[in-house]
Amino acid sequence: MLSIRTQDRMALVPYDKRIKIYRITSKNHLNETVLTDKFEITLGGYPIGTYATKERALNVLDDIGRLLNDERNRYQNNVYQMPNE
Repeated sequence: MLSIRTQDRMALVPYDKRIKIYRITSKNHLNETVLTDKFEITLGGYPIGTYATKERALNVLDDIGRLLNDERNRYQNNVYQMPNE
């Protein structure tokens, strides 16, 4: 079973097939919700990493996908460390 250690290394989250990329939002000076340029990867709704570009977040997601599809690792206990920027 694959587990993913969060980018800040403070949590180990078991992979549950619900990994998503979201564009981060924030509030402006008028308290309106606006999109930022950062992207967050979540696993089962738990944030596991933040990246400056959508492309970088997609590259990290691709790395996780390759690990999941690697037949040699399928029956081993694996931990994937979310990379920094």
